[in-house]
Amino acid sequence: MNFHLLKSLKVKILVLTSLFIAVTFAINWNLAVNTIEKEKKEDLKNILAHVLVESVDEYMVSNLTLSSDVTYLQTIPHNVMILKNSEVHNLHFTLTQTPAQFSDDVIGVSTRTHDYYLNISSDTKKIDQAVSKYANQLFEQYFITLLIFLGTSWFFLQRYLTPLSKLANQISAWKDDDPFAFSVKNVGSEIQELSFAFSNLIKRLDGFRKKEKELFKEMAHELKTPLAIMKARIDVYENDDTADKKKFISDFNNDIARLTSELKSILFFESSDFDQKTKFYVDEILTQVIAKTEILAHSRGLHLFVCADNFEVFISKKLFKKVLIVLIENALTYAKENSEIKIDVGANEKRVSITNVKNKEKFLFSSKIGHKILNRITQEINIKFEIFENDEIYCVNIFLDKQQGKS
Repeated sequence: MNFHLLKSLKVKILVLTSLFIAVTFAINWNLAVNTIEKEKKEDLKNILAHVLVESVDEYMVSNLTLSSDVTYLQTIPHNVMILKNSEVHNLHFTLTQTPAQFSDDVIGVSTRTHDYYLNISSDTKKIDQAVSKYANQLFEQYFITLLIFLGTSWFFLQRYLTPLSKLANQISAWKDDDPFAFSVKNVGSEIQELSFAFSNLIKRLDGFRKKEKELFKEMAHELKTPLAIMKARIDVYENDDTADKKKFISDFNNDIARLTSELKSILFFESSDFDQKTKFYVDEILTQVIAKTEILAHSRGLHLFVCADNFEVFISKKLFKKVLIVLIENALTYAKENSEIKIDVGANEKRVSITNVKNKEKFLFSSKIGHKILNRITQEINIKFEIFENDEIYCVNIFLDKQQGKS
C-alpha cells in the first residue's frame, strides 16, 4: 500500500512537533536576547556611575562654569583603566544646570558637583554589536538543535510507525478463509491492539459467513418441499378437467401459508452477530414488546397478563428482544380468541414463560426450520428453551440460566 508523503502520519507528527519546538525556541531566543541587552546596558550604566563618582571625588576642579572643559576626565589613568574593557563608545562628559536627558540609544548618568550637574554618557553601538553577535550564535545553535531533533524524530517515527504500514499491507493482502495473524513482533501497544481487533473482526466475519451458508442451505432444503408441492398441485389442476376449483384454491392457500411461515422463520434470523452484550432488566424489554403487540391482542380480544418478578441479565439485548417478540406474536396469533395469555417472569429460576390457550394446531415452532432458528438464536445469546403443550395450552419457557431447561 502506497502512502502520500505529505498526508502521512509521520510527516504530520513531525511538522506539528517541529512547529511547537520552533515557536518555543523563538520565544526563548527573544527572551535571551532581550535579557542580555538589558543586563549589558545595566552593567554599562553602573560603570559610568562609578567613573562619575570617582571623577567628582578625586579629579574635579573648583570654580566651574558651564563652559568649563571637562574632557580631561577621559584621559585620567584610573578612568581609562575602568573603561578599557567595557562597552563604552563615544564617551562624553558635560556640565549642565539640570540633569541631562538621554535618548534611548544613549546610556548616561548625572551627579551634582558644586553648582552644576556633571553628566557622563555613551552610545549603545558596542552593546548592539555584541547582542547581535550573540543573537546570531544563539540562533545558529537553536537551528542546528532543531535539525538534529528533526533527523532523530524522523528516524524513530520511521521505526515505530513502519509496523502500521506493514499491518495495512497485510490487511490489504488478506483473502477470505485465510487466517489473520500480524507477523511483526515488538510493536507499540496501540498497533498491537489494532492487529488484535482486526484479527477478532476476521474471526467474527468468518463465523457469520459460516452461519449464513448454513442458513441458506437449510432455507433451500426447507423451501424446496412446499414449492414442489405447489408446483405439483398446479400440474394436477392443469391436467385434470374435473378438479375442484375451490379445493385447489383452499389447498394452494394452505401451501402459501406454510411457505410464508417458513420464510418468516428464516427472516427472523437477520444478521445480529455484532450486537454487544449489555446489562438490563427483563421487564424493560418486556414492556417494549408488549407495547408493540397490544394492537394484535386487542383485535383478537386477547388479554396479556404479566406476572413479573424482575431480574437483571447480561446478554445481547437486541436478540433477546427478537426472541420475546416472536414468541409473544406466536401466542397472540394462535391463541383462542377472547382468552388470556400469561407471561410469567421468575427471578429465582431466571425464567420467562409465555402460555396461551390453544386454538389451532399450528405454531411457529411446529416447523422444522423454526426449531433450528430458535436453537441458533438461543445459542447465540447463551440461553435455553423448552416447549410444553397438552390438549388445552401451549407454553414456551426461556431459561436465561443455561443450567436449567431442555431444548
